[in-house]
Amino acid sequence: MPIYEYVCDSCGERIEVLQRLSDPPPESCPRDAGTLIRVLSAHNVGGDGVATTSISSEQPGMSCGTCGKLGPGCS
Repeated sequence: MPIYEYVCDSCGERIEVLQRLSDPPPESCPRDAGTLIRVLSAHNVGGDGVATTSISSEQPGMSCGTCGKLGPGCS
């Protein structure tokens, strides 16, 4: 089962949810009941077992997935 990452649009809380592809998304943020938006996770494990960044913070308009900001030097 994949792990999906969500961010709350009101408080910024990030949560990870282990769910089947057929499962509905979480209904609301556990902290303040805000709307959750699914985001791309920033890391994956490459074939050699080393964690790699799947989204580069150097790509304009792309979030690094760690701090949630856009653009170069976002962390």
